[in-house]
Amino acid sequence: VTVSRASTVYDMSMTARAMPKKVTVMSVEGYELKTLILANISYINIVNSSQYRTIDGIVYSLDGKCLIACPTGRTGRVDIPEGVEEIARNAFKLGNLEEVYFPSTLKKVGDMAFFYCKNLKKVDFGTGLEMIGSNVEKQCFASCDNLKSIIIPPQVKSIGSRAFENSAVNELCISEGLVSVSNNAFNGCPIKTVKLPESLKSISEDAFFGTDTVIARRYDTDLLSSVMKSLDRKVPFSYIKKEMDKRTGCSICLTDIIINERSALIPKYADNSITFSNIDAVLHMYFSSETVPEKVMHEVRSMFMYAGKKEDREFMAIEMYLRDKSNDVAKEYIYSHSRHIIQNFVINNRTEEEIMNFIKLGLMTKKAIHDALQSARDNSMPTVEAYLLKAINESDESNSKFSL
Repeated sequence: VTVSRASTVYDMSMTARAMPKKVTVMSVEGYELKTLILANISYINIVNSSQYRTIDGIVYSLDGKCLIACPTGRTGRVDIPEGVEEIARNAFKLGNLEEVYFPSTLKKVGDMAFFYCKNLKKVDFGTGLEMIGSNVEKQCFASCDNLKSIIIPPQVKSIGSRAFENSAVNELCISEGLVSVSNNAFNGCPIKTVKLPESLKSISEDAFFGTDTVIARRYDTDLLSSVMKSLDRKVPFSYIKKEMDKRTGCSICLTDIIINERSALIPKYADNSITFSNIDAVLHMYFSSETVPEKVMHEVRSMFMYAGKKEDREFMAIEMYLRDKSNDVAKEYIYSHSRHIIQNFVINNRTEEEIMNFIKLGLMTKKAIHDALQSARDNSMPTVEAYLLKAINESDESNSKFSL
């Protein structure tokens, strides 16, 4: 379709059942461009303009150095041509493309340039870009629901504020050369493991919050603040777990910090700044000592005690024991609180599989087993009931044994 003014395209989008894939516009004023971009067309051709030019259906500045906007109806792959130095604010926002390849000449990615590109799966950052956003250009790739894997190339020196916040990134490879990561850069991303390069000098608050495992060569307070949120109010881990499941697929609320092959499990939330400081002090001693003192080792193994509520401590103790069966501190805590734990499992409608997995740990008191058996009967859980009866029989057999 060829139209004389961009406003005609807006009128079409309000009434047409379907928009044409390609639209040629004879004249576009600056304020009309946004309407044109959001009209769900795939290809724009601007004929007469003192401000813009179009290349392959995408709008650029007249000199071709700035990519201004890509139509939201564009799908598939976009190769940004050599000579482009900047991607403007909101350029691909709410778009439907799947892959984008940057030229070696690109220097800047603007604020929210790829915000909520729900189909975006691959970004090739090229060989020239040194900054992915900044503290001014925020959320460049935020909320991209299908962007699961990212490789940060060696020439990139900094990653800006909220750059990939709440995206689906679960695989992150950072090359040597990165110097700084700003606040919330990967906040809410379900990253399984990230290895931080030795070149990294600065990590800001909540930069990697949500990450399961962080591997680094040295420990400092900035590293802790990048993976742990410090709250001034108590937030129950049961709520946090539910939110993490919903948003990122994370199943636990622990982060594993590994420094020179020495590991420490910490909660992803500190209920206040004092708790944060205490954890930080323990980790400083733990990672800086050639031989870890027994007192410090005990603190590391009882890290679950820093959780704010009883339910939170129980949840964390179970997760820590599952990862390290030699953790006697967590083991004793689970056993002594087993009655309360199993009651919470039933009350909070945990699945039969989750309940059975806890029973299989063999860390329940007799009172806990009998109470759980009654709850299983009341809530029609025959499989759980069978496991509990087996646990009772095994307990009775062990008590009847004797030796000379």
